Amino acid sequence: MRRELIAFLFVVILLSVSLIAAETAPDATTGGTDTANAQAAGAGNEDTTGTQTSEAGDGSTTGTQAAGDGSVAGQLGELKEGVDTTKVQSKTNEVLAKEIEIPENLQVIARVVFGFKTDEPVDLQTFIVLICLWIAMLILIAHFLVIGVGRGAKSWLLAIVVNLVLSSLGITLQIAGFFSDLGSFFGYLRSWSILSLILAIMVLFIVVYLLQFLAKYIESRMNIEGARSVGRGIAFASTLGQTTSDMTKP
Repeated sequence: MRRELIAFLFVVILLSVSLIAAETAPDATTGGTDTANAQAAGAGNEDTTGTQTSEAGDGSTTGTQAAGDGSVAGQLGELKEGVDTTKVQSKTNEVLAKEIEIPENLQVIARVVFGFKTDEPVDLQTFIVLICLWIAMLILIAHFLVIGVGRGAKSWLLAIVVNLVLSSLGITLQIAGFFSDLGSFFGYLRSWSILSLILAIMVLFIVVYLLQFLAKYIESRMNIEGARSVGRGIAFASTLGQTTSDMTKP
């Protein structure tokens, strides 16, 4: 189960980052047009500067240096824009704050499976955490049910039923909202939705791992107690049989 949880959370993080990267990526056509225009303008400025300097008589070298300085300054400006964390922060916050729109024909299913309500919108960040929590709860409930009903399809079917009941009551959505808002307790993470999302997934993983460890501990203790009970029963039957045998001897 530990490997399943690690693989599941890794896939969720990868999908979340891919989704956010796709939303925050600049438009290729616009970017290419702007770059071409900037290069054309720079070339025009270089030609004009070179012509004016040549007419002055001693400006050929000066024109070349000015063009070179302009080119370096442009590259530094583009590099600064490329690492501008403010733009990345605002864009990722905007993407994760988008509300999830559920089609009318899927609203009943969304209500039963995730506990969505038509009058309570859910943002993308909470939705990602909700998916992680839903699957994690399914695995945990199935693992705890193994203690009572044993391993197999029965425990998984009961886990699905219990999970759907919790979701339809809105409990799963409330828990997901709590994990999603963990970043608000930290000053720096409060302004970074993507970091708050990563923190929520990490904390959820730790909680699930601890509960999974607790379930295994309870199961092992119950198995030990069961083995002891069987051992005591066998010992009692053996003693009773020996006593009966001694009493029947002439």
